[in-house]
Amino acid sequence: MESIRIYWTQDNTDWQLWDEFIQRNPRGIYLQIHSWLDSYRSYGFTPELLLAKDLDGTIIGGLGVVLAGVGPMKLLIAP
Repeated sequence: MESIRIYWTQDNTDWQLWDEFIQRNPRGIYLQIHSWLDSYRSYGFTPELLLAKDLDGTIIGGLGVVLAGVGPMKLLIAP
């Protein structure tokens, strides 16, 4: 039985691996790469990465998002 690890991250190494994954994947889109998501910082948003990796540490899926909000109200945006 294959095991999958799913976790939230902001680690630079994970972002680099994610960008490579997006560029290799025929379904990958520019709006999911780190530089695009990081551009939202100028609006006060925080980029986050939800990754799914197999036991070998290979990315098999994920989602780049930005978090916006004030106080306890948070909005998750997935371009």
